[in-house]
Amino acid sequence: MIDPVMEADGHSYERSAIERWLATKSTSPMTSAELENTGLFPNHTLRRMIRQWQQTVRAEPDSSDSTFSDSPANSMCLTV
Repeated sequence: MIDPVMEADGHSYERSAIERWLATKSTSPMTSAELENTGLFPNHTLRRMIRQWQQTVRAEPDSSDSTFSDSPANSMCLTV
């Protein structure tokens, strides 16, 4: 996740993915509920946590732990 944002449904998404979703839909990709507000807000806490995790992983190059899969759903959303 590069640019995590929070949507009105309370979930965090990658900005580019949720913008593509909202270009054609007005529902939450997580709940399918209609969104009254489609404003996106930066999720600074999640961004900081991701950066810290990336630095840790870079410091441990032999780590074979694969916490996240490469599925499209994982690139679209992450609930904190």
